[in-house]
Amino acid sequence: MTMDDDTLRLWPKVLCGFLAAMMVLSMVHSAALQTAAYDLPEGAWSEQVIAAAETWHSWMEQRGIAVLTEESEDLSLALHEATIAQP
Repeated sequence: MTMDDDTLRLWPKVLCGFLAAMMVLSMVHSAALQTAAYDLPEGAWSEQVIAAAETWHSWMEQRGIAVLTEESEDLSLALHEATIAQP
């Protein structure tokens, strides 16, 4: 196989991996996604994007995913502070 054949053969796997990673990131960082939507410049689509981000974040809160993210960030910060505070 040539390099082009290998690339064409792997393209669907790479795309599926990328889409799966984007889905996980959008689930665990729904609050950041909502904040980014509010930071968009005003335009024809900005209200729809904001509404979609708010809906998505509320779904993630209802399912407890957003809470897990907040708790893991709090734990990470506490561990970081505890590590720094040690002599």
